Amino acid sequence: MKNFIQKSVLLAVMVFGVMVSYAQIERSSEAVKYADESHQVFQVVEQAARFPGGFDKMNKFLSDNIKYPEKARKDNVQGRVMLSFIIETDGSISDVKVLRGIGKECDAEAVRVIKSMPKWEPAKNKGKKVRQEFVLPVTFSLQDK
Repeated sequence: MKNFIQKSVLLAVMVFGVMVSYAQIERSSEAVKYADESHQVFQVVEQAARFPGGFDKMNKFLSDNIKYPEKARKDNVQGRVMLSFIIETDGSISDVKVLRGIGKECDAEAVRVIKSMPKWEPAKNKGKKVRQEFVLPVTFSLQDK
């Protein structure tokens, strides 16, 4: 009986040891996954991503390219669509998401225009190009005539 108890305790200790080791391997693989900054997405960077020509050119691009959806115009839908997207290390845009929308048509139009943007100047950390998450409001406003 004493031998059985010793074997049971030893087995329990071994199983616990394997579980602890597995948990440490899982954590260390997460650290390795993010140690390579080329895949990490930053929100705060040393040098932010920049639309070609700067902020004013981006506003001009948005105003020139947004087509107010007819149904939204007819229904008097107005407001601000909040979008997030990633500026990749080559300046391209990926992973466009609506964070807060105002209606299906306007949300889709805002996503379409963001996806059609030219390549940006990518963000940099320590002199290396990095991926950056960007949040941008796109305003839909009807002017009285």
